[in-house]
Amino acid sequence: KAVVSTQSTGDLMGVTDGIRLHNALQNRALTCSICLYVLFEGSGAPSTVYQAIYLESLTYRELMSKVCATFNIDPNTIVGIQKSGPSGISIAVTDDVVRHLANDACFVFTLLNTDRAGMCIIHLK
Repeated sequence: KAVVSTQSTGDLMGVTDGIRLHNALQNRALTCSICLYVLFEGSGAPSTVYQAIYLESLTYRELMSKVCATFNIDPNTIVGIQKSGPSGISIAVTDDVVRHLANDACFVFTLLNTDRAGMCIIHLK
């Protein structure tokens, strides 16, 4: 990632325009592609407060990383993510599924144990 300093933009464009360009580049707002609201069911104390998770790249890896970071789950213990689909079927979450999640969708998730000791699947309902 290249870093543009105030000095370098000033050298290229003059002091006033260089400062304006530098500030415009440095102060751009971060935008997310979608926001999901997620509640961890089974986290001990009952809670009805959802956590907002903002996704920028809309990938499986980003979703797993943000869910794990938000709820203090070790990502090394997660082997997959599933989502409830039509008629209650379980759908394996992939990059394609994440790209098609609706903005402002609400999910309640649980951790499902697998046959591998200590490993879990995140199940979004």
